[in-house]
Amino acid sequence: VWREDSWWYCVMGSHTKVGGAAILYRSKNLEQWEYLGPLLTGQKEKTASSWEFVNFFSLGKKHFLTASLYNTWKSIYFSGTYHNHQFSSDFWTDLDSGGHFYAPYIFSDDQKRQIMMAWSWEGRHEDLFIAAGWSGVHILPRVLSSQSDGSLRFYPIPELQRLRGNHQHLQNKQIQLKDEKILSTVKGNMVEIVAVLEPGNSQSVGLRVLASPECEEETLISFEQTSKKITIDRRKASLDNRVHKHVYRAQPVPMKHHGLISLEEGESLTLQVFVDRSVVEVFVNNRLCMTSRIYPTRQDSTGIGLFVTGGSAKLRSLDVWQMNPIWPT
Repeated sequence: VWREDSWWYCVMGSHTKVGGAAILYRSKNLEQWEYLGPLLTGQKEKTASSWEFVNFFSLGKKHFLTASLYNTWKSIYFSGTYHNHQFSSDFWTDLDSGGHFYAPYIFSDDQKRQIMMAWSWEGRHEDLFIAAGWSGVHILPRVLSSQSDGSLRFYPIPELQRLRGNHQHLQNKQIQLKDEKILSTVKGNMVEIVAVLEPGNSQSVGLRVLASPECEEETLISFEQTSKKITIDRRKASLDNRVHKHVYRAQPVPMKHHGLISLEEGESLTLQVFVDRSVVEVFVNNRLCMTSRIYPTRQDSTGIGLFVTGGSAKLRSLDVWQMNPIWPT
C-alpha cells in the first residue's frame, strides 16, 4: 500500500491462465477500493502462474515489482517504468539465488531507505523442524539501491555493525593450491566475514565455513572463474542424511550480468558472508545475494578457511567479526 497524490494504492498477487499477475487497486479512504486492473502480468512458462507477496516501489528513475512464484520457492523482481497505472518491465531476475529465500517484504524507513526483509525456509526433513518447534527464519535486513542499468544492488543494513564483537584481520596473502589452513585460528558459527580476493589464474576461489577440523562437514562459497558464477556447495554441510544438500549456482536469467560476476578492470571480488548457526547469507560485490540453510551436526564444525582450485589467487584482505546476539542475555 502506498500514497500517491490524494489516492491510496494497493497491489496484490494473483493467478491468471496466462501467468501470475500483480493487481492494482486505489482508494480515497483505505476502506472502499476501486479495481484498476493488472499492473503487470507474467508468462507462466517463465514466471509461474501464481504470484504472492508482491511489492511495488521506486528507486532512482526506475520502478520495481517483486513477486514470489507460488510452488517454486523462488522470488524475482522486475525493473521498468510506471505510467498511467501501467508498469512496463525491461527485464526480470532473481532477488536471491541461494535457494532459501522467499516472501520478501519491502518498506521505506524514516531515512527514506528501501529496506527488504524475507523468510528463509527450512532445508531439512519436516520431522526435524517439527521436533524443533519452529520452521523458517527471517533474513537480515537489506538496503536496496538501483544501478544505472536498472538492476538492484543489495547491502546489509549498516546497523548490523553494532553487533560486531571480537575482530580478526589478515591481508596481502597469496593463496596456493590446497593451502587450506591459512585461517586455522579463525572460527565461529555466528560471524561476519568480509573477504576481498583477486582470483588470479585460479579455476575457482572462495571461502569454507562451518567446517570440522578435517572437513568432514563444510560449506563452500566459491567464485568460478570460467563461468563467472557464484556457488554455494552444501554437499558436505551436514552428516545428517535428513538435511538437504543441494548445490546452488547463481544462474544467468534474462538480464545483464545477473547470476554472473563480471569484474570490471581493477575490481576485486568481495564476499561478505554472514553465518548465523543454520543460516548463511552471501553478498557478492553488492550485486548478487545468496541465502542458504545448513545444519552441521558436529560441535567442532566452526572452522573458517580459504581455498583455491587450479592455480593461485591473492587475498587482499580478510576481516572476521564474531557477532553478538541481538537479544540481551
